[in-house]
Amino acid sequence: MTRRFNRTTAAALALIATSSLLAACGSDEDKAASSTETAGDESAPVASYVVVSDAEVATGYANLIAKMTELSASAAGVDSAALDEVEALWFGFEATVKDKAADSYLASEEALDAFNSAAQDKDSAAMTEATAKMSTTAAAYLAAHPG
Repeated sequence: MTRRFNRTTAAALALIATSSLLAACGSDEDKAASSTETAGDESAPVASYVVVSDAEVATGYANLIAKMTELSASAAGVDSAALDEVEALWFGFEATVKDKAADSYLASEEALDAFNSAAQDKDSAAMTEATAKMSTTAAAYLAAHPG
């Protein structure tokens, strides 16, 4: 839960910083943010949300689901580095899903939370269930936003 809180807090701060920057420029035409922003502590860069194409979302969901499936098959060996990799895959296209389909975004976040919790418990069945929810969510998103 701490990792999720820190990631969410950092992302929210980066989003606020980006929004302030866009507002100051007087234009919101460019939704893509720079690759890093700083939040409070100038020595601590925080990754920014970047809106990507629907084709990149399709690839991102495929890679995410493949990784979740792989980890579900070997739950006993899942460590924090593997869960960080899952989070990083999601982060690569998360902003686009959030921007275009709030329901899909929330369902994806719920699936990831369930997956992380199950992984910490080394519960392969629950990890597989969370992966199935992510797969269903991805299919619904991609049906509405084909890439």
